[in-house]
Amino acid sequence: MALWFARMPYITRSRHGVWKYRRVIPEPLRALAGKREIVQSLNTKDEQEAEARSLRLHTEAEAWLKSLKSRQAPTTSLPHELSDTTGHTSVDDWFRGTAFLAATGLPLISYGSMDHIEEDIRDHIVRERFGIDISNPETRDEELARAPEARAVLGILKKPVPTLKEALAVYLRARKGELSGMPPIKRRKWELEKRRAIDYFVDAVGEEHTVATLRVDDVRTFEEFLRTKGLAPASIRKTFKLVRAIIEVSLREFDIQRRNPFERYTVADPTPNREKRLPLTADEISVFLILSVNIELGTIARLLVFTGARLDEICGLGWNDVRDLSGPKPFIEIRPQEFRGVKTHSSRRVVPLLPEAVAALNTYLQAARIAPGEAKGNIPVFPRYGRDNGSAAASAALSKAIRARGITDPKKTTHSVRHAVKQALRDCGCPKPISDYIQGHASPNVAESYGLGVALDTMTEWLSKATLKLATMPDRP
Repeated sequence: MALWFARMPYITRSRHGVWKYRRVIPEPLRALAGKREIVQSLNTKDEQEAEARSLRLHTEAEAWLKSLKSRQAPTTSLPHELSDTTGHTSVDDWFRGTAFLAATGLPLISYGSMDHIEEDIRDHIVRERFGIDISNPETRDEELARAPEARAVLGILKKPVPTLKEALAVYLRARKGELSGMPPIKRRKWELEKRRAIDYFVDAVGEEHTVATLRVDDVRTFEEFLRTKGLAPASIRKTFKLVRAIIEVSLREFDIQRRNPFERYTVADPTPNREKRLPLTADEISVFLILSVNIELGTIARLLVFTGARLDEICGLGWNDVRDLSGPKPFIEIRPQEFRGVKTHSSRRVVPLLPEAVAALNTYLQAARIAPGEAKGNIPVFPRYGRDNGSAAASAALSKAIRARGITDPKKTTHSVRHAVKQALRDCGCPKPISDYIQGHASPNVAESYGLGVALDTMTEWLSKATLKLATMPDRP
């Protein structure tokens, strides 16, 4: 969502995708207004265009409501007066001003770069559009202070240096194209993650900082703050990555010539990799395969073992990701779904379905009484877990189940199944590029050197060898 939209919650999208300005009139003013709300279509489905068109409408609505407050009779046509920008930041003003220039086709030029003709033209625009007399020093400064659009036209709108929280708004604006394509639940989760990271940073170093005043010492303070809160090194690194990206966008957007203090800063991890998580043994895999919390988790457990995929990848499968289930070369496609993204670009891949995995899915279809005609389209294979935070619920249930079955080592979790498959691929001599591709650790280009059909055959061969000694399909769920 653009910064201006976030600050002005009067812009909404209809169910047909058309943006409109909708604003409820305060109750004391409704009798004078003769209506309850202001509603006007912006006649566009484009968010950026709607943002630009909303500027004039909001200015006029502000002026009209102000006239009502002063008990002036409302006019039939809304006056071209100035909107009150009290409480708006310099970042708000910058985007308002530059959006107005974009909407009117005027280039962004500093006052010192204009010739006399350009100055006269822009003075005329400000006088006609905003009613500001540049030659009147008694009213000029106050009126310009309230009109960032006019300052932009005159070339005197100062480029801001965002605070940390303003940097988040700039970042969200820069990513609005990506956000507009997200489902609402996923979008809220995506934004919440970034807001939480910035809130942590502000709590650690103070809200008085701007992106230009940060130093490496502040980053160290941030790390200590997160460690004190009990975050693991991996979580700290993830939080650092988010904050670094947010700061970087503002530095680039406003051409602030300084190095990002998060650049090249490394978060040390005192725990050796071998102590973090252990793979399950063959006996423990056998226990994992007969977990029967419910029919969906039982099937998910089997697919984890016989594909080596991540838990969220299996939980987020749609039926349109399951290919050729009854054919000679069945496989699943790991790709972004409406109800699930992918961890990285390299996570997008195809993974063959071994006979054990095909049998698990067929058993699930029969037990869940899903007709072949229903197992298609962008519908979650596992409705209980193919949702926002569904994989977290599956992980919690599976972890509880394996603890109850005697796997109590804290270094062994559901993700240990994936480690076990990786170790088995290594032990059977599988080439690392193929092993990495199977588990989504390498570029999809690895498979291109084999060709899709050969790649499936090759992956099937190595995955079969790896799971042969690691696991045997049980006779019962």
